Amino acid sequence: MLPYEILLNIFFSCKNLANKDILSKSDPMIELYMNDTFIGRTEKVKNNLNPSFSTPIKVTYNFEKLQNLTIKIIDVDNDNNNTGDNLGNVKTTLGELVSQEPGTAFTLPVNDGKGTVTMTYEEIIPSIRKTLTSDYVALGNGLVTQEVKKGSSYKIVVDKFIINAKGIDLEKKDLFGKSDPYYYIYRLIGGNKILIYKSEIIKSNLNPIWKTTEIYTENLDTNCFSQGQKYWIEVYDYDKYGSDDLIGEVELEDLFYEISPDGQEFRGELTDKSRKNKYKKRGEIVLNITHTVNIKEETVNSYKVISNYTFAKNLKAYPNLQSTVSFIDAMKMGMKLNVICAVDYTSSNGSMHDVVDHTMNPYQTALSAVGQVLEPYDHDKKFSFLGYGGHKNGEFPPYFTVGETEQVDGGVQGILDTYARTRDMIKMGDMGTAKGGDMDWRANNGKYYCDDFYQIINAISDKAENDMMTKFPPGSHQLPSDYYIIFFVIDGDGFDMDGTIRALVRASSLPVSIVLIGVGDGSFANLSKFDADGMPLTVDEVSTIRDIVQFVKFNECKTDGTVDIIKLAAEVLAEIPTQVETFIGLYGCNIVNNV
Repeated sequence: MLPYEILLNIFFSCKNLANKDILSKSDPMIELYMNDTFIGRTEKVKNNLNPSFSTPIKVTYNFEKLQNLTIKIIDVDNDNNNTGDNLGNVKTTLGELVSQEPGTAFTLPVNDGKGTVTMTYEEIIPSIRKTLTSDYVALGNGLVTQEVKKGSSYKIVVDKFIINAKGIDLEKKDLFGKSDPYYYIYRLIGGNKILIYKSEIIKSNLNPIWKTTEIYTENLDTNCFSQGQKYWIEVYDYDKYGSDDLIGEVELEDLFYEISPDGQEFRGELTDKSRKNKYKKRGEIVLNITHTVNIKEETVNSYKVISNYTFAKNLKAYPNLQSTVSFIDAMKMGMKLNVICAVDYTSSNGSMHDVVDHTMNPYQTALSAVGQVLEPYDHDKKFSFLGYGGHKNGEFPPYFTVGETEQVDGGVQGILDTYARTRDMIKMGDMGTAKGGDMDWRANNGKYYCDDFYQIINAISDKAENDMMTKFPPGSHQLPSDYYIIFFVIDGDGFDMDGTIRALVRASSLPVSIVLIGVGDGSFANLSKFDADGMPLTVDEVSTIRDIVQFVKFNECKTDGTVDIIKLAAEVLAEIPTQVETFIGLYGCNIVNNV
């Protein structure tokens, strides 16, 4: 979940409104309702059929909810209670506004009146967002995680700077003891400081020798390797019971420029220009920096995932990857959400796939609940619709298109119609007898487990990876045009755990999110493990770099035996904006795509 609410200011203007006044023009005002609840109103504009309202209406944006908007246009006759003649209304959703094509006006015709209403919006940026900095940014040309086939060779490059730091005659800040010093290294860019490293605290020592630290080049901006790059070093005295005291600071240059394996020494006299005697020497800091590069080639004996970055290996917690670029920014920059629905047709489903007139089975309910929230964000209202675990047209592939083609027109209703129409054409089975596809090299021992679904994750990851490497390569800082949301409805719980985790580790460094809804009465002990909120999933010593999976039990969203579709959608979709933001932060995406 985001650590803050997403708040938007919505601005309105109208063209060619109806005129309800005889001796003058209408005096229009707009009132906004969300899901039939009054949100706010603009000011009144006198004698104007083409008003531009200067007063925005503030709304809270929730991606995981269907937020229906009704815009009422009123010709104000009574200023005391803001009442008057109805000039018409407009109905839309907040999702449709947010996902509007960049650079195009969101203009809708007025119902029960005449003219049009145009809406624009701005995000109200919370102060916390202005300070968010991703712990790691992948700056190289390769993906953070990737797969390699059996027999393939790849190079492992360990490129790092080794820093040995010490303080000399640091100022004593404590009344009854010596200082407890630690230091920061910042990169200076414009008027901003970008943190590179923070040391440990050395207790009661005015001549500290801090432990050796290693900084990998993959974690440094390319500007760090340029001549003339400036750095800011700050040394503080740790205070257990109050705020830490600045001992001194100094500017250094070229810390990582053409450093040899023999190393280079950097010295700086510490001062504190905020105090009297601002040029008084308050000690000295010495940095000895060496640069090493080790390259080895490895041939893999079996299919595995690897990482080109050390920060994705054997993680015990997810790094903070959010930056100042938000989900709303991504929508404005042109990122589109592509929805892929995937349905489990394995035989353990039994009667849950039965299609009965005027009654929705669990699969139809789940598809409808989540689909109607996602539909406004899918720019062409075409959902991909895939199935697995069943026979179609006499064949049993690892996965298949439920309809005649992968993409289904008509959004969520098109998915529901296709599901019902094709139900009797698909015979339920066991994934252990599936044939073809990529099973000869991606599947464990060339065979799928009874409920495996990771082949669909890999298929979508193939698309996402091809998009990135050909159009928006890592290191370019361009925002990909497509972000993929794979939405599974699953009954089974028997999986190749390593095979599935490999697919998730790979997908975690791609523009992909995964939603899992477990239907039926099973415990989903295995399926729930893929929603690793607390600790990243790890296989082949490589971890999921982002938390991209959200799992919910269908039956836990029931109230008095009836499924609460609003709760169901909210449970599984609430983390999508955060997941988009962590992808943006991982690759430092801040450039609008031009594709």
